[in-house]
Amino acid sequence: MAFPYNADQVGGSTVSSLTLIRELVRLDVKVTVILHGEGPLEADCRDLNVTIVLAPALSQRPMADRADGFHFRNLLSTPKLVKILRNTKPDIVHINDLSMLRTWAPVTTICRVPMVKHWRSTFKRSVSVYAGLMASQRVIAISHYNERTLPTRIRAKTVLEWNPSDVILDDDERARAKLEVRKTLGLPAGAKLIGVFGNHSLRKRTHIIADVIAALKENGDVYGVACGKRAEPYDHLLDEKIEAYGLKNKLFKPGFVSPVTKWIAGCDLVLAPAVREPFGRSFLEAAAAGTPLIMSSDSGAADLIEHEHSGLLIDPEDLNGWVIQSSRLLKDKDFAESLILAARSSLDRFSAPSHAKRVRDLYEQLLSGGASN
Repeated sequence: MAFPYNADQVGGSTVSSLTLIRELVRLDVKVTVILHGEGPLEADCRDLNVTIVLAPALSQRPMADRADGFHFRNLLSTPKLVKILRNTKPDIVHINDLSMLRTWAPVTTICRVPMVKHWRSTFKRSVSVYAGLMASQRVIAISHYNERTLPTRIRAKTVLEWNPSDVILDDDERARAKLEVRKTLGLPAGAKLIGVFGNHSLRKRTHIIADVIAALKENGDVYGVACGKRAEPYDHLLDEKIEAYGLKNKLFKPGFVSPVTKWIAGCDLVLAPAVREPFGRSFLEAAAAGTPLIMSSDSGAADLIEHEHSGLLIDPEDLNGWVIQSSRLLKDKDFAESLILAARSSLDRFSAPSHAKRVRDLYEQLLSGGASN
């Protein structure tokens, strides 16, 4: 199996796909990772016991030629990629993001290699995306939410497969994480810490944490951490609100952090305020880390959360609700712990080994001729 990536793009979807690759390798599935350009993803892949093939770097979103993100210049790499595919001879090419879909759809078509598209987005009208999905022999949706956005003809060959979870921290690990994260940030051991995790794009609405921290100034030592890389279109409101509220020493931006589960465990509360969120790994990561979660109701993971039982769901535009519920969870430790226990009890259905087995079965079905075209 071949998994192509832009080497400089790392996010929650990448984490999910690398978790899948690791488990596929344990199932004796031969995996080749094709990396476009240079970036942090290469180091992560070298820990997976996979074959790594380097491919031409591709145009990134700030240089997009069209409003839908299609890069005509990427097509210039097609001859080289055809050669790579014919040399590596994978049975299937497994695609995880839109850039790779647009780039590899013509390559797999020319080489007559089946393509599986892991659909981790919400569909917007786009000729290039639709053509890529039509070229896919199978589409894997990560939630009912993001499956519903697909055109009818694509849904006919779509299967639902939730993202996997693979790390669960025990109480001692949670306690150590709280101390280590506070030490890294230079905070008092007893400080309350609220976190958001994900690339800082406009859709992720990371700036909500600035509003919450500013509103909770009277609640004692409450701090925030916004972990993730800058992504376009960038959420400029995050920087503007840090400046306007005077939060330079209250709200920190450490960039991309690893292991993310430790950083989440170091928080007393995680916010996930994104809109149009196809799934949202925050639910799985917060449950595994033992941290209560408040999530936007505009999310695929909202289907998995029982409000007031395993997490809290808030209208993304209800700023007052985000503030009130954040204050509630920081003050009511028993309620926060009850949310954690209920969320953790649901993690068995998302185990990484069972996820990989189901995806392997899908591969076998596809290769035996059982896929839709």
